[in-house]
Amino acid sequence: MNSNDWVKVPLIAEDLGVSVKTIYNWINVGKLFMPRPGYVSQVEAYEVWLQQRSLRRFQSFFQSSRLVRDGNGRFQSGKDD
Repeated sequence: MNSNDWVKVPLIAEDLGVSVKTIYNWINVGKLFMPRPGYVSQVEAYEVWLQQRSLRRFQSFFQSSRLVRDGNGRFQSGKDD
Protein backbone atom coordinates (compact mmCIF):
# COMPACT_ATOMS: atom_id res chain seq x y z
CA MET A 1 0.00 0.00 0.00
CA ASN A 2 1.36 3.39 -0.99
CA SER A 3 1.50 5.99 1.80
CA ASN A 4 0.28 8.59 -0.72
CA ASP A 5 -2.98 6.64 -0.85
CA TRP A 6 -3.73 7.19 2.87
CA VAL A 7 -6.55 9.58 3.65
CA LYS A 8 -8.07 10.72 6.94
CA VAL A 9 -11.20 8.87 8.00
CA PRO A 10 -13.51 11.94 8.13
CA LEU A 11 -12.46 12.99 4.62
CA ILE A 12 -13.10 9.59 3.02
CA ALA A 13 -16.41 9.28 4.90
CA GLU A 14 -17.56 12.60 3.48
CA ASP A 15 -16.31 11.67 0.01
CA LEU A 16 -18.21 8.36 0.06
CA GLY A 17 -21.34 9.84 1.62
CA VAL A 18 -21.21 7.61 4.70
CA SER A 19 -20.69 8.40 8.36
CA VAL A 20 -17.34 8.27 10.14
CA LYS A 21 -18.85 5.54 12.31
CA THR A 22 -19.51 3.45 9.19
CA ILE A 23 -15.83 3.66 8.23
CA TYR A 24 -14.81 2.59 11.74
CA ASN A 25 -17.35 -0.26 11.62
CA TRP A 26 -15.73 -1.48 8.38
CA ILE A 27 -12.36 -1.35 10.14
CA ASN A 28 -13.67 -3.22 13.21
CA VAL A 29 -15.16 -6.08 11.17
CA GLY A 30 -12.01 -6.41 9.06
CA LYS A 31 -13.34 -5.07 5.76
CA LEU A 32 -10.95 -2.13 5.85
CA PHE A 33 -7.40 -1.82 7.18
CA MET A 34 -6.15 1.18 9.18
CA PRO A 35 -2.36 1.37 8.62
CA ARG A 36 -1.98 4.13 11.20
CA PRO A 37 -4.46 5.78 13.57
CA GLY A 38 -7.05 7.90 11.77
CA TYR A 39 -6.02 6.94 8.23
CA VAL A 40 -7.24 4.38 5.70
CA SER A 41 -6.39 3.55 2.11
CA GLN A 42 -8.58 5.55 -0.25
CA VAL A 43 -8.58 2.75 -2.84
CA GLU A 44 -9.57 0.09 -0.29
CA ALA A 45 -12.31 2.33 1.10
CA TYR A 46 -13.80 2.77 -2.37
CA GLU A 47 -13.67 -1.00 -2.95
CA VAL A 48 -15.50 -1.70 0.32
CA TRP A 49 -18.05 1.01 -0.49
CA LEU A 50 -18.73 -0.57 -3.90
CA GLN A 51 -19.14 -4.02 -2.32
CA GLN A 52 -21.59 -2.65 0.24
CA ARG A 53 -23.51 -0.85 -2.50
CA SER A 54 -23.85 -4.12 -4.43
CA LEU A 55 -25.09 -5.90 -1.31
CA ARG A 56 -27.76 -3.24 -0.77
CA ARG A 57 -29.06 -3.75 -4.30
CA PHE A 58 -29.22 -7.50 -3.74
CA GLN A 59 -31.03 -7.08 -0.41
CA SER A 60 -33.45 -4.58 -1.96
CA PHE A 61 -34.36 -7.14 -4.61
CA PHE A 62 -35.34 -9.72 -2.01
CA GLN A 63 -37.21 -7.18 0.10
CA SER A 64 -39.24 -6.03 -2.90
CA SER A 65 -40.10 -9.54 -4.12
CA ARG A 66 -42.45 -10.48 -1.26
CA LEU A 67 -39.84 -12.73 0.32
CA VAL A 68 -39.56 -12.59 4.08
CA ARG A 69 -37.13 -14.13 6.54
CA ASP A 70 -38.12 -16.63 9.18
CA GLY A 71 -36.74 -16.65 12.73
CA ASN A 72 -33.55 -18.35 11.51
CA GLY A 73 -32.91 -15.73 8.82
CA ARG A 74 -33.88 -17.98 5.91
CA PHE A 75 -35.93 -16.53 3.07
CA GLN A 76 -39.52 -17.74 2.80
CA SER A 77 -42.39 -16.83 0.55
CA GLY A 78 -44.48 -13.91 1.80
CA LYS A 79 -47.69 -15.85 1.03
CA ASP A 80 -49.73 -17.29 3.86
CA ASP A 81 -50.21 -21.02 3.33
